[in-house]
Amino acid sequence: MPTFTDDPIISKTTSVNAVSVLGESDKNEGVRGLSHNAHGGVVGINDWSPASPPGAGGNGGWFESSQGEGVRGWAKTPHHGGVVGVNTAGGIGVFGQSDKNTGVVGESTAGNGGWFDSKQGEGVRGVSHNPSHGGVVGICDQASGIGIFGFCDDGTGTLAGTGVFGKSSRGEGVHGESNNASNLAAVAGFMINPSGTGPGVYGSTAGRGAAVVGQCLSSFVSNDAVLGICALGGNAIHGRGGTNAGLFEGTVVIQGGSLQVSKVNGIGGEISATSIFAANKQFVIDHPRDPANKYLHHCSVESPEMMNVYNGNITTNQDGEATVILPDYFEALNVDCRYQLTVIGQFAQAIVATEIKNNRFAIKTDRPHVKVSWQVSGIRQDAYARAHPMIVEREKPSAEKGFFLHPQAHGQPEDKGLAWGRNLKDAA
Repeated sequence: MPTFTDDPIISKTTSVNAVSVLGESDKNEGVRGLSHNAHGGVVGINDWSPASPPGAGGNGGWFESSQGEGVRGWAKTPHHGGVVGVNTAGGIGVFGQSDKNTGVVGESTAGNGGWFDSKQGEGVRGVSHNPSHGGVVGICDQASGIGIFGFCDDGTGTLAGTGVFGKSSRGEGVHGESNNASNLAAVAGFMINPSGTGPGVYGSTAGRGAAVVGQCLSSFVSNDAVLGICALGGNAIHGRGGTNAGLFEGTVVIQGGSLQVSKVNGIGGEISATSIFAANKQFVIDHPRDPANKYLHHCSVESPEMMNVYNGNITTNQDGEATVILPDYFEALNVDCRYQLTVIGQFAQAIVATEIKNNRFAIKTDRPHVKVSWQVSGIRQDAYARAHPMIVEREKPSAEKGFFLHPQAHGQPEDKGLAWGRNLKDAA
């Protein structure tokens, strides 16, 4: 009990059902306290602390209303709160409880409806035991407002704290939903520092699932589960492996660009595919006569068959005979072989004396020491080639009929291109 130096009005009762001080009014305040210094106008103190159970002491003040607020506080200075709760013993500063409605409500016409500050623990902790309601809910009824805003700043710009943190042992740590018909995101992240190197959105996983997942539930074929957009100079999507820098299960379409595969530090640069379809297959290298200023392009040789070609030069002996040795896998790989012989440097006749057997064949000329240029081609007979024979002419799928791989070459407008045909479902 504090010590009073002046003559206060003191009332004391030992009765269980009586009160020490009672103020009652039909028109105004039942009790009003006025203080002209740093102390409270009305102060309630309870020093009863029974041995057990812990926390079973009395209330410093008890306020009850059957119609209005139980407690209302006004502050006429911008530096102090209308109602302040302080606990220096590790307990709760302000506690609100309701059986039917909200335990604590904060409302403001200019500033914050509620302000929560903690030096050690959470600034705000919300707990809900109802699976249909959130522990903390933020609602904004303005067109450009924010339901929940998290801000972390130490005033120097060096604090690497978290503005909003979500954690869950079973469900989503952070879940966002949007019912907006425009292109606004359910969850959005922005890196607003032009010189910053951090991501706008970051996902990390310590388990076997994906760090970031995009799922498209719409039936429109042009909708994107993940969309990357970048200004000039950057990459819309950047993958860095791991086992793979990117893994795609399904068709990959590149429009308005090209696929570039190159080595980095002597690693990579290869394309591995079961089949490659192209209107024009070329190699391109730095021009051997002017490598700094020109490129050199060559086209590949096409065939309606899976064909392998082998060639070389050989000179017959004094009897006009020569044996060409082929790779030891030749007969296992090739069937239905074709031959070409060309005599070089003189008029002579040359024939294939013995066809391929044991991965070799014999050449015979009617003169000795004749140089012969030879070429042998064979049709693949390996297991994959037998299981997937070449189909030279194919019908277009129904959605692609009437559209062209290269519409301009056939005198057709751009909207007759195959990319338009693949997106017909959107137009429908």
